Amino acid sequence: MHGTEDESIPWNGTRVPGQLGGEIIVSASVPEYIAFWTRYNGCNPEDGGDYETLPNQETDDVTFTEFRRFADCNGRGMIDAYLIDGGGHTWPGRDVLSGLGTTSMDFNGSEVIWGFFTEHSLPVE
Repeated sequence: MHGTEDESIPWNGTRVPGQLGGEIIVSASVPEYIAFWTRYNGCNPEDGGDYETLPNQETDDVTFTEFRRFADCNGRGMIDAYLIDGGGHTWPGRDVLSGLGTTSMDFNGSEVIWGFFTEHSLPVE
């Protein structure tokens, strides 16, 4: 889950000039993180994931959420991404953090995460 207007951990990542030239990546961009995890899990990069725009439950929050699922991952686990257009560094469904940007009220982040980990578990060794 990540908001496009997150100023704490920017959507496009954070890079600073290196002392010997080039750039140092402080944080990767959201698309770079998604690309890393899709490769790591063996997902089909040509697939691009299944897209769904979530219903805009709360029009006053001026956010829209795109849900992306990569399921073709060679049995290594699927990847779900909630991309919140207009969202800040906040928790979806809970408007308790002021000053950190707009909170999407279109879904409950806690319920989504709980549902994901309830549905998927790591093998016990």
